[in-house]
Amino acid sequence: MVVYEVLRVLYSPVKAFEEIVKKPSIKGPLLVLVLTLLATAVLQSVVASKRFDLLPETPSNDNWTESVSFWTSNGVPSVDGADRVVGNYSVKSFVANDTYIWMNITDIGQFNCSGETGYEALFFRIKWIHQNETFPSSNATLRLFSNNENGYFELNLINLINSSDTWANVTVEVGSENPNWTSPNSPDWGNITGLEFKLAWSDAANLTMKIDDLYFGKYVSWLTAAASSVMISSALYAAVAFFFNWAIYGAFLLMFKVMFRRRTGSLTKFFVVIGHVFVVTAVYILVIALLFLTLPQVTAETFQEKWVSNWVLQFGYYLDFTFKAWMAVLFAIAIRFFSQLTWRKAAVVSTIASIFSFFFALPVL
Repeated sequence: MVVYEVLRVLYSPVKAFEEIVKKPSIKGPLLVLVLTLLATAVLQSVVASKRFDLLPETPSNDNWTESVSFWTSNGVPSVDGADRVVGNYSVKSFVANDTYIWMNITDIGQFNCSGETGYEALFFRIKWIHQNETFPSSNATLRLFSNNENGYFELNLINLINSSDTWANVTVEVGSENPNWTSPNSPDWGNITGLEFKLAWSDAANLTMKIDDLYFGKYVSWLTAAASSVMISSALYAAVAFFFNWAIYGAFLLMFKVMFRRRTGSLTKFFVVIGHVFVVTAVYILVIALLFLTLPQVTAETFQEKWVSNWVLQFGYYLDFTFKAWMAVLFAIAIRFFSQLTWRKAAVVSTIASIFSFFFALPVL
């Protein structure tokens, strides 16, 4: 019966509150609280499934770009302490009057970049300098060697690098799921043993290449990385917000109802009756969860780009006002039957109280 009354508030509120005011039961608001907590758990599960964090990278100390001992090149490799992104140095190479420049590192061990347990991405910063600031016209490639330099995966970097003398922050997906890699001589994603950067031009010139912040990484979903802590903190906040907002809305409704000199009646029964209105909050949270299902997966690096400006977040902002207006309508119905106010007076009390409560209530998300 309690479940029926609470749900009927959503689709037949007049009949619902006619019955609720006759015999208010605290079981109704408590059920609303449970539904709100469940909706919050659903939303947090959806958000967690979309958010990924980077596990500790390999190497974790920027070791590959702190020394030239790992690197070979067709130019003169060295370290640059003045022009770096992370750590103490970047590695660089310079060639005079040539059409291409390459740098490779082959003594890195064996890296598994296949399957669920393997690394998922290669991260690096790259800068090139052409004496005439001419963009590479022949090719710009990244090679990942497997076992030896004859077997490798190759990726075109032409759309990932920046203009001359500008650092580019690049993340490339590794593994068979990225169709942009070519694979001469049957290399193995489960055994990556080195890598090479190469830039080429049509005309000879003085060329410089710099590499920094180079490492393999793997992302892990929030759903598995921090599920328990996220769920617990979200549930605690949802519970606090529920009781706080219940008190705020109730206090303002009582305050403005007094203006019409209506008998307040039992405060306990009054708060129990209006507590049923907050079932709208659970519906709102579930709608937001459905919207979030359409969002792309993001990392800390891509959150701003993919989520903050996404239409879902913009739409969700305006949707909040729609649900608050729905709550105002339900509050008017609730106090209409509880205090025997006319529809007009009930609407006025609910509207004014809802406006004031808007500035004090806690956000539900």
